[in-house]
Amino acid sequence: MTETINKKKIAELMSETSEGEYFIYECKDMLELFCKVIHTEILKGNKVELTGLGCFVPKYSKAKRLFNMNNGEYINTEPSVTLQFRTSTVFNANLKKAFKEANKELK
Repeated sequence: MTETINKKKIAELMSETSEGEYFIYECKDMLELFCKVIHTEILKGNKVELTGLGCFVPKYSKAKRLFNMNNGEYINTEPSVTLQFRTSTVFNANLKKAFKEANKELK
């Protein structure tokens, strides 16, 4: 069964991986800052690319006029933005390679 890893757990894992160089609260602050910067840049319309991981891309939808078949009325939607994340090909390749290696050891 898979476990859901939240921000707090990532901060703990980062602190453990750094072998005591960074405290959990420092890692948590960095994660919060990271999320804030990505949020700000996406709202500006920028693409945020992290080499070896992937890129965050804003996806825009225009205002639309939709017909509601239940009550026969038209609904106007507002323009909106969503976030799309595309993993890098290098990250995917490394993940697949590590997965194969881990499964070979289990056999």
